[in-house]
Amino acid sequence: MFALNERLSEYSYGFGATTEALGHLRSIGAQAVPFLPSLVHENELGFDVAFGEPGALLMLQFKLGHQLGRYVRRRGETVAPDVARPFWRFGVDVDQPQFLRLREWEARGADVYYVAPRFADWRTYQRHFLREAILEHSLLITPADIEAGSGGAPGKHRVVYDKLSRFVCSEPRQTAERRARDELAKVASRREGPEPLKALLERARSAEANRPLARLPRSEEPARVALAERIRTRARTEIEGEAAVFAAEAWAEGVQVMFVGQPASPQTLAAQ
Repeated sequence: MFALNERLSEYSYGFGATTEALGHLRSIGAQAVPFLPSLVHENELGFDVAFGEPGALLMLQFKLGHQLGRYVRRRGETVAPDVARPFWRFGVDVDQPQFLRLREWEARGADVYYVAPRFADWRTYQRHFLREAILEHSLLITPADIEAGSGGAPGKHRVVYDKLSRFVCSEPRQTAERRARDELAKVASRREGPEPLKALLERARSAEANRPLARLPRSEEPARVALAERIRTRARTEIEGEAAVFAAEAWAEGVQVMFVGQPASPQTLAAQ
């Protein structure tokens, strides 16, 4: 029997947060299209967004923080963050390839966020899901926020947060709060900017040359190449194929990609 106090799964949380982000973006007039694995199996793979028009590349890395009632300082720490109970914590290693890729995508113009719930059980998730309040009760923090909060120190850091505050530790440094509605409004506003989504995507893809995505064993590389080729052959246009390959490989790394921009018409599809 499923217990309603059971701890969330990252997949369930990510589904709810993605659904809510899409709904909010569309409610303020942006065309938002997520990459989902099911697209790979469709006969014709396409995104109803115009890559030749201005847009945004939204990338979400979901985290489930551990809910805690007492902060235990690590060796060498002299100060504990001023957090209320309960609070949550997750770790980030700023030297690891995943963080470095996210930070590089962000530096190249993508809107990149770590997203984590400020709750821990299924009953609370269900309540927020029904009220479309998951993101309202979630932490949004960018790789740049974490980098700044780390003070430039290498290695592993902990993001510690309660319902109102957030810190990057070892030595706790408080960072400014990011509200989901404000951040999504900023993302949506990029569809009125000067740069086409296609150029943004190409710049993000060029980051892979420096930090390749899935570092698979050599024996699995042919399967990865074959999957990418299958995706490209099913896409309606070349740019949509490259977008799907990029998003599929990001998904394999745990990153949800959304293409945000103007709705595509038959004319813009032909032009792409």
